[in-house]
Formats: sequence, structure tokens, C-alpha cells
Amino acid sequence: MKLYILIDEKGLITSSTRERILKEQIEVEMTDESETLNYKYIGGELVELTPEEKEEYYGKVEPIDKSEEIKNVLNSMIMAVIPEGETLTKENAPTLVDIINPAKQEEKCGQANPIVILDNDIAHNGYLYTYGKYYKWNNVVYQCKRTGEADGGTIKLYYTPDQLIGHYFVGV
Repeated sequence: MKLYILIDEKGLITSSTRERILKEQIEVEMTDESETLNYKYIGGELVELTPEEKEEYYGKVEPIDKSEEIKNVLNSMIMAVIPEGETLTKENAPTLVDIINPAKQEEKCGQANPIVILDNDIAHNGYLYTYGKYYKWNNVVYQCKRTGEADGGTIKLYYTPDQLIGHYFVGV
């Protein structure tokens, strides 16, 4: 592959492009553009850097293990959509949509039970509703209620509140 490189006073490659942009660029042949940091340009040719030179020029790069940090972030995102006091079970496991785009909270006249504003994607891809809570859909407020179910219980539904009036929701 033909590349055009710029070098510094030590011969290190500072940039590379596939087309000549500046007249100062030097034309070289390389098999892979990503390898430019492994070479220096000395005496009109590419010379591979030794491990010592790489460490001197670029510093020692330690691999970073982010797996524990990622697990903690994902766990907190999952637990954020599980109602308080509930434990994560197979039945109330949130969808990826619930986790990435959680419902927004809106206070209604200072009441203790906030209104959850539903997003189109959440409602159509399933959502974990909580009995007793208020939900806003298409600028209409609904309360999740079902005969025989206590406030605080949850159910995952793949419908919007307006589709379930009289079954799982009442208009407010």
C-alpha cells in the first residue's frame, strides 16, 4: 500500500495519508497503515523500531482491564429500572431498551408518586410497569391498576397504556 508520511527530527512518523497532501510528505510502501508507529524513516528507508525505542518514544503502555468497571456500570443501569424493594428475577428482567433509554420522571403537583413519561421505543419493545404508578403516554396520564394486584407489583407489557384501558390502566 502506498502511503505518504511526515516525519519528525528523530525520523519518527508523525502522520500518514493515502494521498499526498503536503509536498513535504515522503512516499513509502507499507502493507498496513496501522503499522506506521512501529517504524522510523532513516536514510531514505523505513526501519523497524526496537522495543526499547518504542518505549522511549511512546512510553510504556500498560493494558487496562475495564471489565470490572463495565460490570459495575451495567449492574447499576439494570438495577436503576427495577422498582425499589424488588429483586431481579427472570419475570421482571428489563429489556435492553429499558436499560439504555429509561423512562423519564415528572413530578405531578408535588405528589409523592411521580409520573413516568413513556418513550415510543420503550412502550413498543416492552416495558416493566409498576402497579399504582402513573404513566404519561401521548400527553394523557394513566394509572397502572388491575383488580387483585397490590400497588408496587410489576408486570412487563408490550403495549401502550391506551391499548390496555380497563385491563391494566385507568385514565386519570
